[in-house]
Amino acid sequence: MKQTIHSLLILTASAGVSSAAWTASNLSWEDDGVSNTPLTGWVETSLGSDPLDAGDFRVARDPDNWFPDSTAGTHVLLLEGDNGNEFGSLSQLLGGSAEAGTYTFSLADVGVTNFADNENAQLSFGFSLDGINFIGGSSQTLTEGSGGFGSPDNGATALNPSVSYTSDGTEGALYIMLATTGAHTGRSVPSIGSSSLDFTTVPEPSSTALFGLGGMALILRRRK
Repeated sequence: MKQTIHSLLILTASAGVSSAAWTASNLSWEDDGVSNTPLTGWVETSLGSDPLDAGDFRVARDPDNWFPDSTAGTHVLLLEGDNGNEFGSLSQLLGGSAEAGTYTFSLADVGVTNFADNENAQLSFGFSLDGINFIGGSSQTLTEGSGGFGSPDNGATALNPSVSYTSDGTEGALYIMLATTGAHTGRSVPSIGSSSLDFTTVPEPSSTALFGLGGMALILRRRK
């Protein structure tokens, strides 16, 4: 019996070992030290009838001090152009391999620049399986004037929103994505200071069963 208990405890400890999950790069725009340059590692896609200009979605310094409480000196500007027909997305194909668990995509120091105010700017962010469409229930849309999303000129402060996606480990690919829409009427520009991607593993059913067996083994050991 002692040998059996010992073996169960070893299996239980081994069950918690995690393999490599999806990973992202340049989440804090660390590879982009020059203002007004496209984002390294991210793909810009036009979704409106008018194509985005090269570098519409770009890195810029914070010369106008949009958010005095921001800790990031470099922001990503999602320029929407001059009309509602010019909009699109920034996506990144995650590296590594699928692993069952929950991924959380977080943005920091998010707001609207003071190029223009009250122009109905929108920013959507979340997860995608194809780099074009968001996964249902795993994205969020911020609309200027709602939920504190806006320009500091209008008294808004920087937001730090996040969204999660639970993977079953069978996806062939997974993307994180930022997108603007055609709802705006001018050049209110969403601004993002940085982002992050976190992962929490979910034990497989077999692992859960092993933990249960380990618990039973401990109970038996105590009774003996």
